[in-house]
Amino acid sequence: MLEHIPSLMNGIKMIHVVSQYYNTSERMSSLLLKVTNQMISTLRSYLLQGVRRVWEHSRPVLLQRISDCCNLNAAYQRSFHSVRDKLRENPENRQFDFSENYIFGKFDSFCRHLEKMADMASTLESLAALQSMKVEGVEKICVRYQTIVSTTESKTCDVLDQRKLEVTSRGNNRIR
Repeated sequence: MLEHIPSLMNGIKMIHVVSQYYNTSERMSSLLLKVTNQMISTLRSYLLQGVRRVWEHSRPVLLQRISDCCNLNAAYQRSFHSVRDKLRENPENRQFDFSENYIFGKFDSFCRHLEKMADMASTLESLAALQSMKVEGVEKICVRYQTIVSTTESKTCDVLDQRKLEVTSRGNNRIR
């Protein structure tokens, strides 16, 4: 999807420059928000591709997919800024003067949520070494670790919904 972002933004720029309907910042912001929401929806499907729950992926696969999602957000915003800057070179054209927070806020929030999940997955991965340790007293820690892992992996709520703070906030508190 990354390779299509520049042409997508160029198409949106052409709509903005030529269209009679999309001649207001409200309508263009609405269009860009719809594009953003569609990207998030597609990324949620990508994160769940081949599994019922996101935690069923191996840790390296999950971390790579999360990285892919955040890279798409960065590329989308870079492309937006590039188009905006090119339009500023010719002040006679309609400009890209839209609220970036309105357009990208949900995507940024989604990526922050994914970064917390990646941090959690990395922490769980690094603590997995506890299970192979043969040190006295580690058994209690291993049992607690297993409880945290099974609780995290068995969550029935939508862990990809960034509005549900319980997914990352309570989960991180238990690990620390």
